[in-house]
Amino acid sequence: MKTRRLPKTFYMLSIISGIVGGHFLGGFVGLISPRGHPVKPFGSALAGYGLAVFLLLLYRMWGVLQDGGVRTTPAKAVGFLLIPGFNLYWMFQAIWGWTRDYNNYACSRRLPVYVVREMAHSGSGSIKVVSETPSLLLCIQSILYVLVLVALLAPRGIRVPDVLGWPLAMLFLPLLGLSQIFCAILFISAGVDAVNNILYAATKDAGPQAAPGGARSG
Repeated sequence: MKTRRLPKTFYMLSIISGIVGGHFLGGFVGLISPRGHPVKPFGSALAGYGLAVFLLLLYRMWGVLQDGGVRTTPAKAVGFLLIPGFNLYWMFQAIWGWTRDYNNYACSRRLPVYVVREMAHSGSGSIKVVSETPSLLLCIQSILYVLVLVALLAPRGIRVPDVLGWPLAMLFLPLLGLSQIFCAILFISAGVDAVNNILYAATKDAGPQAAPGGARSG
């Protein structure tokens, strides 16, 4: 039975295009464009598409851990991220928490997959190393992005003065977007590899009919 691998290139390009749409087109370019310019709705649509693909990937990432003691289910991990306000807390559980639960899962089963640096130095043998830092930074960057948009778009009298607003829009948002793309690449790559490695391990244990090529990352 051949295991259907997750296509890393698809998830990578889709989610990064969403970040570009949200940060650069909907955010940075949208703020400096004339009112009614089509770049803002186009950027918002691109951000929505990237978010949908990211949630799909996150659902799959949690799905492979459900036979272990993990903090949430795939449906809760994705669904609670759609609750305004609460999602600012829940992203740490659904994104950063996935990395921690996955590392525990990998170590408890002695799987040759990616774990955090601390575990790799505790006698884990040939287990490969990946850091929790990208997932944690993704959560922090998302909160910073929301705070900057609120500061720039709030009603006059509440939002930051123009003398501070323009540096935030012209400098901070693009830099934040670039750093988020970098962290997203690392997180997506590790997440897709994790799912594919676990699926391959499951089919390998199931019998000789498993196809080794089915779980390699794309």
